Amino acid sequence: MADRALKLLEIDGAIEIKFDKKILYFRTSNPWQPDIERTNRINCLRRAELAQMQRYVAHHGCLMEFLARALDDPDANTCGVCANCQGRGFRAETSAELVRQAAEFLGRVDIVLEPKKRWPMDMSLSETSVIPAETRNAPGRSLCYYGDAGWGRLVREGKYERDQFDDQLVDASALLIRERWRPEPFPEGSQRYPRDAIRGWCMISRRGWRVR
Repeated sequence: MADRALKLLEIDGAIEIKFDKKILYFRTSNPWQPDIERTNRINCLRRAELAQMQRYVAHHGCLMEFLARALDDPDANTCGVCANCQGRGFRAETSAELVRQAAEFLGRVDIVLEPKKRWPMDMSLSETSVIPAETRNAPGRSLCYYGDAGWGRLVREGKYERDQFDDQLVDASALLIRERWRPEPFPEGSQRYPRDAIRGWCMISRRGWRVR
């Protein structure tokens, strides 16, 4: 997100980029103000596109005809081959077993955190910027991406709404460590924290435990 914002500022001439062993951004003398009107137009357009997709999902007529009309095709007609034309449509209900399998799949999309291979530019811990292989961190694991359709929703709710993380996240983290990751050496224990010690990176549940 930050890279995209910097790219837009560069296009607008508000900043310039210089490469001197690392990327440097600096403010130009060009006057610049955010284009609020353009931002609002884009937001309105995206909301309209979302509403159109929702109408497509709820549409009971020919789906191909719906798409053709959305693209301003003057000869839009029923196709006779789409799901609605053949009378199949989309299922309004899903079996509990399929929901369970989907939730289990989303709960097992583990993310590998690769260790950094270079020191930050402002750190002088060695003659070169390369971190020696013997002192690099081992690869880690993340249970989810923030806000994703699996555990990400519970992470967001725990951090910004409930001030504590759900026990399900702790149990899922323990399952990840024990059964899927199995790091060597294996963690020796867990650490208890009081509720007022909560930070954004702590995995704390109502039981007050963080998996380490």
